[in-house]
Amino acid sequence: MAKVKAPILSIGARGQIGKSQVYATWRGVPYARQHVVPRNPNTVAQQGVRGTFGSLQDLWKRMGSVSRAPWSAYAVGKPLTARNAISSANVKALNGQASNDAFVGSPGSGGGVAPTAVSAAGGASAGDIDVTVTAPPAPTGWTLTAADAFAIEEQDPKLIVPNPIAEGENTAPTVDGDTVVSLTGLTSGTTYVVMGWLKWQKADGSIAYGASLGTTIAAT
Repeated sequence: MAKVKAPILSIGARGQIGKSQVYATWRGVPYARQHVVPRNPNTVAQQGVRGTFGSLQDLWKRMGSVSRAPWSAYAVGKPLTARNAISSANVKALNGQASNDAFVGSPGSGGGVAPTAVSAAGGASAGDIDVTVTAPPAPTGWTLTAADAFAIEEQDPKLIVPNPIAEGENTAPTVDGDTVVSLTGLTSGTTYVVMGWLKWQKADGSIAYGASLGTTIAAT
């Protein structure tokens, strides 16, 4: 695909020409590409990819600001949206898997440092999970601003993730130690995939997210 500075002798163009080239724009940038007749393979593997992609697109609509934030940060300056970023990363991680155990909650951005460990235990009330996110020492000049967690039901990734899902943030985290993030409102007795990650403020004031680590547990 080639960007076009002056398409069709500086006349704007859109759509296909002679079934050989296609002209369009992406985020305001005109480009041209070869016209290709799309295929519609329907193999078992392709059905799996499509199912997982659809599930992730639906999940994004129900995610809150805490679980969306690392993907939004990751997408800055890249030719994709945060919604497409989470789909791309997780289709790759979950393709061919029987469950959501490998789900990526945070891809990491800005060189953020990942937790050294993430564990989970039943919370105080029915439907609660307490997630312990263990942070390493902070890089010089960095401040640990939050420990975040997210939970989805452990199931076939090709299927729509059912409600409830849950997210949480602890804004008083412990550097070089454990921080507990409480997730509430889940279904008692149901097994969940739980992810935890860290939010940092770098020496220059910018925000960075560490990659997530995950585990599984049944809600209280």
